[in-house]
Amino acid sequence: MPKFISKGRRIVLLNTSVITAQGEFSYKEISLLEARKKIRLFKKSNLEIMSTIGHESTAQILSDLLNTEVKVNRINYVQLPTDICIVFRLKDRTAEGRILTKEELGRTEFVFGILIMHSSRKTFK
Repeated sequence: MPKFISKGRRIVLLNTSVITAQGEFSYKEISLLEARKKIRLFKKSNLEIMSTIGHESTAQILSDLLNTEVKVNRINYVQLPTDICIVFRLKDRTAEGRILTKEELGRTEFVFGILIMHSSRKTFK
């Protein structure tokens, strides 16, 4: 079993790469297949997959892309060191206040990434 899968870990789905807590982080782009594989491994291991996706159209396209149900869950999220965040990031910025439909999202370029917190302590003074 991969080392990133262990009790107490969870995958958190984000719709942008955002730092939500103090600490040291790393971010790496991954393929859609890699994102699907991580989701599949977590499901198989009965570990939590949490959505922070705030719009229905984004939840729908992610459900289709990741082959798993992604629910709308508009929350204030603070990343924990045990969280593995899968980031869905659009390559183009949309107009302020505009919410894209599922069809528009399907025609928009995007990337997936992994955002990991390595340390939750303050490192800069």
